[in-house]
Amino acid sequence: MRFFLYSYLIIKNLKHIVVLTSLVFYVCSSISIHSQNAKKISFENEEKTFFEGRIFNSGSKSSKYIVLNTYPCLSSELLPESDISAESVLRNKLVRMGVTFFEFGGRKDSILKYGHNYPASSLYTKADDLDAAIVWVQSQKELKDKKIVVMGSSEGGSSCIISASRNPEIDAVVLLATPAVSGRELEEYQHRYQDTLLNGTYGTHQSFLDICNKLSSIKAKDYEQSVDGYRRFRVDMYSPLEDIVHNYTNYDTIVSHLYGYLQDKWSRENEEVKNLHKTFENYCNVHQFYNYILPQQIAIRTWNPELYYVKIKCPVLTLNGTQDKRVEYKSNIQKIGELLKIGGNEKFKAIILKDYDHSLVYKSHKNQLDNDAVNQVVNWIVNL
Repeated sequence: MRFFLYSYLIIKNLKHIVVLTSLVFYVCSSISIHSQNAKKISFENEEKTFFEGRIFNSGSKSSKYIVLNTYPCLSSELLPESDISAESVLRNKLVRMGVTFFEFGGRKDSILKYGHNYPASSLYTKADDLDAAIVWVQSQKELKDKKIVVMGSSEGGSSCIISASRNPEIDAVVLLATPAVSGRELEEYQHRYQDTLLNGTYGTHQSFLDICNKLSSIKAKDYEQSVDGYRRFRVDMYSPLEDIVHNYTNYDTIVSHLYGYLQDKWSRENEEVKNLHKTFENYCNVHQFYNYILPQQIAIRTWNPELYYVKIKCPVLTLNGTQDKRVEYKSNIQKIGELLKIGGNEKFKAIILKDYDHSLVYKSHKNQLDNDAVNQVVNWIVNL
């Protein structure tokens, strides 16, 4: 299961920059925004991790803004030119208006656990990378006087939120389908949708529940052919893993307990189940063990937005779609407003997009973000 979130922002009284952190950001070739028009750059963070990126309109003197865009935690490369996402539409509009736009790739480091290498990036390391990018921007003579606005989609938005909570240099935050509820609440919402979706897809086929019943012999009784049946299967299989993630804070401790739990469970399975899976590694795959130990996934599952939103003092804009099955729009919009208000910040605006999904695409990828929504975001930024 995949979860989504995070981005950071902050304010600054002096000059202004627009920082965009997004889960995915593309370049739109249809309006002649090409890589040859960009200047290649490189910079380092405090840990001497090296990043490469490119900047558009670097010499623009007409705009007060610079947009800084970073990619998802698990993406280390710059994305190719494309016009297929909501983020690309916003980016293209901003660049066309002469706004300076800066993008950089992610880390390529990894960690070794139980014979496998896993990407080490998480929403927290992406926040650190965003901080480093802001430091680089402010070191450049032609950029340091521009307004900073950070924008992020889903998990990228949460990274922006972290950065904004500790960087007064940021002047505004734009969040695209970014949750403000806890990782546990996010899990529960996505579970409810998953239960309904899987039952609607497979619920009329007993063969699907027959497979579920064969995956483990450690259960009270067989799972019946219904939403409740699938829900009980999911709880039996995955809830213990989720509980371990939530009960410990140290990464190595979490991984050790996850692995130990599955080893113990495997030892108690009957021969029929062991013959089905063949190996303990296959058994771990069925239990999604390797997804649960990803730093990126642990960070999302344990996300606590209350630590960050209350510290943000700059204006915040959020866009949410009513058909988002990963981030429930009503509760998240309400939570953002509440947390900002606790910190004394009432400079908050929400744009609700009817029938748009988590990617902010209209009705299952039929249309991109419409012009009205794009113009609202761009006008909000340029009129800060």
